[in-house]
Amino acid sequence: MDNYFYEVLPQDKAKIVEKLQQQGKSVCFIGDGVNDVVAMKKANVSISIRGETSIATDLAQVVFMDDNLSHLCQLFDIANGLDSQLRKSLVISLTPLPINLIGILFLDVDLVPIIVVNQISFSTGIGKKIEHDN
Repeated sequence: MDNYFYEVLPQDKAKIVEKLQQQGKSVCFIGDGVNDVVAMKKANVSISIRGETSIATDLAQVVFMDDNLSHLCQLFDIANGLDSQLRKSLVISLTPLPINLIGILFLDVDLVPIIVVNQISFSTGIGKKIEHDN
């Protein structure tokens, strides 16, 4: 977390979110009421807390069920780990593609081994993700 804002007037909340996004930043907005709705919709991620207004909890992508923000750091750690693992899985799944294309186009490799290699790499990429979740 690079920065945070608090005690902001309702009309300025969405403007701050837009300004930060224009600077290329991802914005997480934590809201609890009707005055937060526009900013929550504009944010990359919106969070609310159980027991707040129904519109805030309905709009939020994440709702903390224990009535406080104590798990906020854990949420960011989970998100960063997931992002890292998804990137690794994508690389594992797509790496054989150019190699296979070269094999088909220039080395006269049969199509069956190419399909097998693609399926193995795809399964390995998926397997990495499943392994990480458990």
